[in-house]
Amino acid sequence: MVDAAIEAEGRTADGLIPKELDLLAGASDAVFLLDADLRIRWANPRAQTLTEAPLRTLLAQPIDALLETDALEASPLHPALAEGRGVHGVPARLLIGGGEGRSVRLTAIPVGDAGNGTRGLLILVQAALPRSATDEAPACRFHDLVGGGPQMQALYALIRQVAPTPASILVEGESGTGKELVARALHAESPRAAGPFVKVNCSALAESLLESELFGHVKGAFTGAIAQKVGRFEAADGGTIFLDEIGDLSHFIQLKLLRVIQEREFERVGSSRPIRTDVRLISATNKDLSRLVAAGRFREDLYYRLKVVPITLPPLRERREDIPLLVHTFLARFSQTLGKSVRGLTRRALDALRRHSWPGNVRELEHAIEHACIRCQGDLIGLADLPREFRGSAVHAEEAAGIDPERQVVLEQQLLERLLRQNGGNRSKTAQMLGIGRTTLWRRLKAPAAQPSPSRNVGADGGSS
Repeated sequence: MVDAAIEAEGRTADGLIPKELDLLAGASDAVFLLDADLRIRWANPRAQTLTEAPLRTLLAQPIDALLETDALEASPLHPALAEGRGVHGVPARLLIGGGEGRSVRLTAIPVGDAGNGTRGLLILVQAALPRSATDEAPACRFHDLVGGGPQMQALYALIRQVAPTPASILVEGESGTGKELVARALHAESPRAAGPFVKVNCSALAESLLESELFGHVKGAFTGAIAQKVGRFEAADGGTIFLDEIGDLSHFIQLKLLRVIQEREFERVGSSRPIRTDVRLISATNKDLSRLVAAGRFREDLYYRLKVVPITLPPLRERREDIPLLVHTFLARFSQTLGKSVRGLTRRALDALRRHSWPGNVRELEHAIEHACIRCQGDLIGLADLPREFRGSAVHAEEAAGIDPERQVVLEQQLLERLLRQNGGNRSKTAQMLGIGRTTLWRRLKAPAAQPSPSRNVGADGGSS
């Protein structure tokens, strides 16, 4: 062990260190020497200052005691010690006086005799650099979720908050809002991320088949059961099970599901042997479960078990500011899969998307962009490339407005100039308010009135091109 090496140098652990560590005593970064049990055997003055603890308090403490739980679960120190390899720049949070966490980066260097293998680790702790202005900007993507508006920012924050807990979560929202993506993000942010993620569509199977799908069956349990089957709850052990369309469950399956939640066990169909399971339950519905409860179609006790933490997803029509970003995301995907070089949309096409009511939400937008990419013959999607329902509503809106293209350009410029004055001439703020780029704003302000609006093109990010 490392403390044996210290003694071999004729030094003790209460403040005296081997010669090899003398150079690190004055290092600007915090340095810890750990033994094979990852206990602190020495710390330089910077480490004592950073943790606000004297050396006598730190000695023999496990380094895990100074790291917050979130950092521990992804800690690279145990595999680094076991495999004798170094790690560099791993983000973590170090506890300082009063229990406050401080963002740091860890570097671990194995120490020990070459012939005897790794006997400890030398840990360098660097304070994390302040976030740049770019880092301060709201995230526009979170796992596979896309959106930078306030509603999506609140959703990302809620997922981060509840994912580490074992609580059952009910994801509510209209069809196409991304309920499965939320479930996958919850799983990825949870301590169960390394475990399985198992999805079940509760509306896709009849009651008898769904029971077998969820809980499995033994051979001979019913006609056609020629072999034993492992159910989804058993397959999800140690991970997450996602029950989609939970509002379509029959009363019989609801009762069996309630028992799994309460007792953490179930029986396969045709068997009386209980099977224990350790799963995190996430369910989703596009129905109002409270109304189903009031109508007697959904068990009230199960309802409250499922929605320990409810998450409600906003429909796309309530976050239209995210449409350009979503369009850009889908364009990049379909351009690659379809072998196209589509780089954006015309102004009229993007305006048609912004005016649409979006009954199918993000899924409808995804399908619309795929359709348009297939139809598009150039590098810009035009109004004629969109599905018919978008073309009809756009033409009707233009006819109802009764404004010719030249007049429309003039009115747009007047509106942009007024917004620019309201923002004190700040182009960045004005462009952000409109969901366009600064270059796009400048071009629209300078566009000649004689230039028809449809000939000006809009990129996938809402900018002119």
